[in-house]
Amino acid sequence: MIAALCAFLAASLSTLAIGVAGSAAQEGDADGGQTANEAWLSYAYEDLLGRQADDVGIDFWVGRLAAGGDRARLNVARQFVYSPEGASGEVERGFQTILGRSPDPQGGDFWTGFLMNNPVVTLRAALYSSNEVFANAGSTDAWIDLVYRDLLGRPPEVDGAAFWLEQIDAGMNRYVLVDFVYTSDEALGGRVDAYYTEVLDRLPTDAERAAGISVIRNFDERELRVQLISSDERFDGFVADVLSPVAVMSSEAAS
Repeated sequence: MIAALCAFLAASLSTLAIGVAGSAAQEGDADGGQTANEAWLSYAYEDLLGRQADDVGIDFWVGRLAAGGDRARLNVARQFVYSPEGASGEVERGFQTILGRSPDPQGGDFWTGFLMNNPVVTLRAALYSSNEVFANAGSTDAWIDLVYRDLLGRPPEVDGAAFWLEQIDAGMNRYVLVDFVYTSDEALGGRVDAYYTEVLDRLPTDAERAAGISVIRNFDERELRVQLISSDERFDGFVADVLSPVAVMSSEAAS
């Protein structure tokens, strides 16, 4: 009798966990904490805008998410990324990563406006091919090696380095080399792997890698990032955090 009752309670709690999963996005956890939507928004603010969310912002965007699903999250993430604040943060990251400094005010304003409607690759290729990076490298050979190591994680082949050195010495714009390397399948595949590892804590499948390369090449790598951040797979982690007290109750009843 007791064993049957325990089994019934365990099954009921398991069903309850499934039933509340749909409402977990709107309802907080047992301790009155954030809802899954609120937790995801806090994460999106920090990841896409580089700052903590304010209460007014959370309240506003939770209302937008009430329509539900990954489509609502995708729209919110896109508005974050392609806002002046999001574009400015992308410019700052690019300058810090490639030049080791913040942009000057005029340059920051120019590139922020540019990224509102243009891809990140143009900014990064311009920085890598800049006189500042070239001068810091010390020589054309060293600059070619830097570009390959930064974008591909390896040195150039001997023949490849010789070819590019000849082209640059003949007057080719350095931007051509950076754009060629940056938009190669090898480089873009590495960026897709990095985004999946950072956002979803796993590597992409071959099909996901190919699709991610296509997104970056045809749209922008920020689009891939917002798709991953907005995915059900990423959001499920926040739902699981909200449902964890129910899961504990179910486990205790089953035992």
